[in-house]
Amino acid sequence: MRASNTFRVLTNATVVLVLLVSCVMVLAVTATTSARAASPAMAPATTGSAAMASGGAVNVSKQANSNAAASKERVKMMLKKIHWLGHDCFRIDTENVIYLDPLELKQGAASADIILVTHDHFDHCSPADVAKIQKKGTVIVTTADCAKKLSGETKIVKPGDKITVKGVTIEAVPAYNIDKKFHTKDKGWVGYIITVGGTRIYHAGDTDLIPEMKTFKADIAFLPVSGIYVMTAEEAAKAADAIKPQMAIPMHYGVIKDLGTDKDAATFKEKCSVPVEILKLEK
Repeated sequence: MRASNTFRVLTNATVVLVLLVSCVMVLAVTATTSARAASPAMAPATTGSAAMASGGAVNVSKQANSNAAASKERVKMMLKKIHWLGHDCFRIDTENVIYLDPLELKQGAASADIILVTHDHFDHCSPADVAKIQKKGTVIVTTADCAKKLSGETKIVKPGDKITVKGVTIEAVPAYNIDKKFHTKDKGWVGYIITVGGTRIYHAGDTDLIPEMKTFKADIAFLPVSGIYVMTAEEAAKAADAIKPQMAIPMHYGVIKDLGTDKDAATFKEKCSVPVEILKLEK
């Protein structure tokens, strides 16, 4: 009897163990099947995320191309409004008539809304020429030493200043010689970056190739090329490389005797890595 009872207990235990093992196996199979069933549903989600990321990148690229095209068109239109009047003198005809370093202007020249003067050398700060284009409301932006020679509404700037005149943003930037004594840094003379119609225009003034140029952001750059008192044509090409404008325009040549020639402008264009427009002298 005892042997029989023991046999029955062992048999019952075995059955229970078999049942437990069967349950575990069933659960394992169910889990594996569920995981496999879930995988196809997850794949489209991953694919969708990748597609969204790819689409976003395409949109960003398209927007960048669109912005670049718009900027290029603005520069193209602005070039039609820029007039080189000789040496470092330019007139920009926008909503405001803007002159930079007016020199040897004819009587009857268009009146100015804004006049910018870079420094007090005679070929840049000419009180007689400023007077020819002044009218009621004309604002002159210049350095402190030039302001003493000029009359009318004047705003004094130094390198690093940023002001707004008649809706035009004007940044005064450094302009000086590295290895010459004609335009020393301590003078506080300037170039200008003006923003007109969304286009940034840099007028370098009288300067050498200086480290600060690497920080300048401009769409159009007026750069001196004559050498002697300012950069040579080759140095000006390096300046253009540093600034990377969409268009560079040579200046400081062809008007004052023995101070730069058309050949300097041509050399600048040949050496420059950015597009160059040699403007026709207007008088």
